Amino acid sequence: MNKFYKSKKFKYGSSATAITVIVIAAVIVLNIMATALGNLNGWYTDLTSKNYYKLSDEFKAEFEAMTIDGGAKANFNFVLMMDEDLFRSYSAQTVLVYNTLREITKAYDNVRIKAINSTTHPELVEKYKFAYGDTVTITDVVLELADEDFEPVATVSPKKYGINAFFTLDGNGNLYGFNAEARILSAFCQMLGKDENRPVAFYLQGHGEPALSTVDATWVEILETAGYQVQEINLLTDDFSDYYDIKAAGDCNNCVVIMNDPKFDLYVPAANESGISEVKKLREFLATNYGNIIVTVDSTTPSLPALSEVLSEWGLGYGGAVEDSRHSLASSDASKLTADYSLMTSGLSALMKKDIFGSQSTSVSTVFESPAAVLVHDSATISSHGYNGVYGSYPLIYPYSSASVSIDYPASSEACFIGMAYSEWDLNDDEGTRSYALVIGSTEFLSESYANTTMNRKIMYWILSQIYDEIIYFENVNFIPFTNGTTLTVTDKAATAWTVSTIVIVPVIATVAGIIVWIRRRHS
Repeated sequence: MNKFYKSKKFKYGSSATAITVIVIAAVIVLNIMATALGNLNGWYTDLTSKNYYKLSDEFKAEFEAMTIDGGAKANFNFVLMMDEDLFRSYSAQTVLVYNTLREITKAYDNVRIKAINSTTHPELVEKYKFAYGDTVTITDVVLELADEDFEPVATVSPKKYGINAFFTLDGNGNLYGFNAEARILSAFCQMLGKDENRPVAFYLQGHGEPALSTVDATWVEILETAGYQVQEINLLTDDFSDYYDIKAAGDCNNCVVIMNDPKFDLYVPAANESGISEVKKLREFLATNYGNIIVTVDSTTPSLPALSEVLSEWGLGYGGAVEDSRHSLASSDASKLTADYSLMTSGLSALMKKDIFGSQSTSVSTVFESPAAVLVHDSATISSHGYNGVYGSYPLIYPYSSASVSIDYPASSEACFIGMAYSEWDLNDDEGTRSYALVIGSTEFLSESYANTTMNRKIMYWILSQIYDEIIYFENVNFIPFTNGTTLTVTDKAATAWTVSTIVIVPVIATVAGIIVWIRRRHS
């Protein structure tokens, strides 16, 4: 036995075993250290064909020009709704978004990442809810303007985005490309007040509508929070172009006309008269400049033939009061009716329900005071507005089946509380651009009295998000399309380099080392 322990076989075998154990342990320790340091410092190699993880030079130029004003840097926070370690690996989408955020914070000392555990501390995310019933999900990302100590600036509203907002979606809602740079620049631009070219919400006057200064502040607050400039306009004395350059194709994309509680009709000169036609201006705004319109009416709104004709071209109309004593907000006030969410099962209505409620409870009511019936006509009655002929009209929110409407309407039409129509215009992009027309059957839909008890505000935010997704476009800062659906592809050059490294170089080193050890053992 003693001879065995003193033999070369044992000595070299023991040495080889010890060396093997040491090497394996060293590899494990180095792997753990490298992983930890890599996560801490954001070390990785971008092998994707489109450089998804690398900041573009165009982004850097726009960011640096935007965030330095008179030599003073503007500070920002990226606020995550879960622990940073979890977010960075939660899904394929959060991986892409996190690495972009991380690249920005590595490159610039005026941007930081903060994390909130919204599951264990839901009270910390209350300030990021922009309407009653609003929800914050764990994959949401908040961008906020901060002071020199990186505390949020209270006078500037933060921007909250779902994870899909950092991607471009195709017509079926599937991920088509990565758009984080443009989304982040857009948010920074708006929070700094440098978004002079953001779309305009034209608040119409001249038809008995209340002035902006006399209505609840909710209209202005919601429109501005949604990213709009708000401007009163009287089409008999003003032109849209007085406030916004809409002469170039697409420049008025996302602009919207608000006709809130009209008492008098749009003016159209008689056949033997010359004069300004408000209908002509409105049609041009909608059909030539890719604008949108939102009209609010109630059970007291009179018949307005010119307005009704414009709406009918989009498959929409209104008329008659909706009554339902069984589903009023309070038994003492039957004029405040609640909506039936169970009927939101198809088209844009189903999309709204999914986006707003998700898997959450739908117990919070949407209220319509003194509602008028909004009529949605069969899409076959709509003329083809868009050059490519893509259009449609849908009910969004319905009264209960127990409700009655005080007028007769065609069997091919549906009565609802909110109707929405769209027409898709053929511009210079693959997706086209949609214009929307909406009729809301309550002039008090955004009343302050419903702000903190109903879903009214949140629904209006959703409607505005369909018209305008609050993104400002920057020249040369474009989304990066996925080469194959949502698959990240690796370049041939990168793949070859790493293939050679892992399949050839490493085995060759190991083989050479083994030969050297074998030769030395043979001659020892």
